[in-house]
Amino acid sequence: MFPPVKSTQLCSGYCTKSGKTYKHNRRRAFPGVIEDSAADSFLRESLLGSSLARLKPRVYHGFMVKKLTEQECRAAIASGDFDSSIKASSPAAAIILTQSWCPQWAWMKRYIEDVAKEAGCDIYWIEYDREPFFDEFLGFKEETFGNDQVPYIRYYRNGALVHESNYIDRSGFLRFLKN
Repeated sequence: MFPPVKSTQLCSGYCTKSGKTYKHNRRRAFPGVIEDSAADSFLRESLLGSSLARLKPRVYHGFMVKKLTEQECRAAIASGDFDSSIKASSPAAAIILTQSWCPQWAWMKRYIEDVAKEAGCDIYWIEYDREPFFDEFLGFKEETFGNDQVPYIRYYRNGALVHESNYIDRSGFLRFLKN
């Protein structure tokens, strides 16, 4: 049988080797992190064969951490909120709206996969400063949701908004997802 599907995600960061720090931009495998893209579909098809390529890439071991697509974000801008397929994708879900330069987001990225696994929930995120719809999304976030800070997190339970926060540590993030 085929090995488990490992998806990839663009990783921008710093690595330290032999006391020297290097900046890198490369695709890395993150178990549990699913990014729907043409490149990921191509990798699944070419590496695992067409039988596994037909599998939906969204769920991995009962939880997921997924980057929101441009279509999902534009639909949220048009309707004033995210689609129920996102908000109710699991009993508990979180949507993180942030920008790539944010140091608090860099810290949160370290633990969101573990939190999603522990809580058995779905976590969606978007670094909207790297998207072509940046200005439009920024206005939507600040005017519709009334929050001008990053990261901005919306917590959902059974599709209903139950809490909002900005940066939060791992235990607080987990508490809002579980309670």
